[in-house]
Amino acid sequence: MVDEAKVGVKLYGEIASIDASDLESNIRQTNENFSQDMDGIITSTVTYIGEYKKIIKHARESENHPTFDDLVRTNYGVQRMAGNLGTCTCTYKGCMDGDYFTRYSIDSSTKAEPIQTHPFFKEGKDIPKDSPDAHKEDDAFGYRFGDEIVGAPNGSAQAFFERSGTAGGLRFKYFPKEANYNLPGVTQYLDFSVVLKVIIVSHAPDDFKNKIDELGEDGGYLYAVGSRNDPPIDVVDLDLFSEAKGEVDAQYNWLVTAVSHEIIGSAWRQEIDFTLSGYLGWNALIYRSSEKDGLEDTRFDGSLLSE
Repeated sequence: MVDEAKVGVKLYGEIASIDASDLESNIRQTNENFSQDMDGIITSTVTYIGEYKKIIKHARESENHPTFDDLVRTNYGVQRMAGNLGTCTCTYKGCMDGDYFTRYSIDSSTKAEPIQTHPFFKEGKDIPKDSPDAHKEDDAFGYRFGDEIVGAPNGSAQAFFERSGTAGGLRFKYFPKEANYNLPGVTQYLDFSVVLKVIIVSHAPDDFKNKIDELGEDGGYLYAVGSRNDPPIDVVDLDLFSEAKGEVDAQYNWLVTAVSHEIIGSAWRQEIDFTLSGYLGWNALIYRSSEKDGLEDTRFDGSLLSE
């Protein structure tokens, strides 16, 4: 049992004179740090001091923030001090009920695709027949370059195909050496690839800590993975991609290719990858439409909710 004298306690860089006998029967909150990260997740660290055994009990039983019940205790630490005293620091994380934050990033690059999948392989404008320096032209984009030349390639100016199978189907083989626009030897082209990553943070229903069982705003994008679906934030103008294909009818759309879910205190954090299709869109015979409604776009403004 400590005596009635004042006990000097150094806590987070501050010297405080604490009445030890008073702390044996009471627990005192001494400090708090409150912050919100770029995703909208709040972190609060609260420090308490009191009788050692009581401070441990308080730390174990303190499930919610002392002021904001929506924040959940995620971890704590206890330190024994001089006499019969102890301190504990409890960490509370989450977001307030009704919060909804979104942010995004875009990763774009190129990828190799078979040349016969290029939009102008079978569609586009006719190549001018009176162009002596066709391979030097700067405005050639949009010409159709994959017309079928069946049989011996000698004299061919376009793509050489061979018959395949008993049904007489045609299979692209190569561009002959006489082909215009430096096509001989071309088997692939670099198409662009775009992945839109969206992070959504909202308040987590208690049952989501165990199970996510609905498709929709409550169930998030978990059950939309592998399906055609629009992202909740309209930051990419797909019409501009379509216009770049000239006279070819292009219809780009999105596919949900990756989804991760994480419960952080009371915050539900979703991270979704939306991958852009080729110019004809994701094949509706292969990829279903999840009919997932887009979620409201309320951008994170960095503000904290008041009590």
